[in-house]
Amino acid sequence: MNKALSERSVTPRTVTVALARDLHPAIGRNRMYRALQSGALRGARVGKRIAIPIDALDEWVMAGAPEFIQQ
Repeated sequence: MNKALSERSVTPRTVTVALARDLHPAIGRNRMYRALQSGALRGARVGKRIAIPIDALDEWVMAGAPEFIQQ
């Protein structure tokens, strides 16, 4: 592999629920799954994992991490 390529760090665009909890440890796993199920947090199933876009995760956290969408 090219040395220049191996030294680059790539910022992921999506994270799994486990990685999202590492970024925001105060938010529980069950809360994230309920928010994903209700549509309050965007995510897509990729195989057995759920990929959450980082921008959607940050917006959801800034909104107070609601479990449900307020209508």
